[in-house]
Amino acid sequence: MVALTAVIVAIVTLILAHNSSEATRNVHKGAVRTKLTAEQSQGRRLFNVTCAGCHTLAAANAVGLVGPNLDQLRPSRLLVETAVRVGFTVPQGVMPAGLLTGPDVTAVADFVAHVTNTPTTTTPAPAPAAGGSTTSTSASTGASTGASTTPAAGGAGNVTAGAAVFSQNCAACHGPRGLGGGGGPNLTTMPLARTVAGVTQQVTNGGGGMPAFRGTLSDQQIADVAAFVTQTITRGR
Repeated sequence: MVALTAVIVAIVTLILAHNSSEATRNVHKGAVRTKLTAEQSQGRRLFNVTCAGCHTLAAANAVGLVGPNLDQLRPSRLLVETAVRVGFTVPQGVMPAGLLTGPDVTAVADFVAHVTNTPTTTTPAPAPAAGGSTTSTSASTGASTGASTTPAAGGAGNVTAGAAVFSQNCAACHGPRGLGGGGGPNLTTMPLARTVAGVTQQVTNGGGGMPAFRGTLSDQQIADVAAFVTQTITRGR
């Protein structure tokens, strides 16, 4: 009887161990298995020390639940750099600024963007047929913006280019259509989002939990995203 009990206990232990391992594998199912550069490998080491406690990222075997799930968010390199340098506010808490500095920021951003398969380039809009016109389409949502690809009023911003800037830097918080998402408000309810001047001010200087993108985005990129937001999301409403 004692021997039989020992055998049963051993079998149950093996089953539990198998289930635990299987659960762990399922958390990271689909983890990116790709060769990393030396900088990206350093970024992974830094991520595990500095970021893994809060973020889920399969490629780093991280299951943090405080910050956004990076496998789902798929942030651009620029967004990661901005978040690490200036901090971020999400419903679950606040990410402090200056967690890393110098080349360490670049290494982590490069690693995260690489393993989450974030595109680093955008496909240019097709040229219009002779005598015709074209409308811009947001690559991230597949929804037609219905706006001309010519620069915004005053020649300040290009809507098509702005759609790419928005997708890579704003959609993570405001949603792909600007209707709210990972902690950011619905832009159609924000007075500043109705004018080019208001969007430019907010993107440049930040505020209300949003980081400032001055020095991270160029003046032209800010002008482009302002044109996109005002012409396709809020339309002055």
